[in-house]
Amino acid sequence: CIASIALPTVETSSHLLPSVNELAGSSAGPVTTTAVLSSVVRGAGTIAANLLRCAGYTVRHLSVTGQLPLIVTYDSPHTLGADRVANALYSISLFSKRTVAIVSAGTAVTIDYIADRTFFGGAILPGIGLQLQSLHGSTDALPVVENDNSSVPSLPGRSTHDCILGGVLHGTAAAISGIVAGYQKRAAPRRMLILATGGDWRVFSSLVDFKHYTIPDMTLIGAACLLK
Repeated sequence: CIASIALPTVETSSHLLPSVNELAGSSAGPVTTTAVLSSVVRGAGTIAANLLRCAGYTVRHLSVTGQLPLIVTYDSPHTLGADRVANALYSISLFSKRTVAIVSAGTAVTIDYIADRTFFGGAILPGIGLQLQSLHGSTDALPVVENDNSSVPSLPGRSTHDCILGGVLHGTAAAISGIVAGYQKRAAPRRMLILATGGDWRVFSSLVDFKHYTIPDMTLIGAACLLK
């Protein structure tokens, strides 16, 4: 990944093309005129596609099609998120002969299983922010708790804040570890490679009980693999 730019979804219309031009300018080599669009926000995805086409780019949408170099055994493949497809492309492009678990920790936490160039599905959990919002919004007395990524409260917590934040962080990490352990049993006797990404993964990386490799730009690189 040469470079990346993060911007709020609401700024897609005004900032997308300037950002693309800035990224293109940072490249030392020729820049492709094809853009791969991996979007899980429908409105922003439509806006982005229209802007890129008007700017002269050929837009390829990342989705489950027969052109992908992997088999998807998903009951409703059209509902599979483009980010999960991108991560799967990264996995088979670099580790085509390995059995792989991919953990992506963002708004939602996904844990997917790939073996023999086949995407078998996975698990989806609510992310940190969603859990904290739900605890406050669905109860009468629990306060708003923000996750500032500065520290992880130890358990048992000695304040309501620490009980909530510690419960969400340690509980989600335990859930991830349990799901990955189940995948490892399925993969046996083969050794399973575990890849992790997502903005919140740095919170969980020290809490899970398995060896893993963190790939911050996995989704971006995986989307780019579509051009190969």
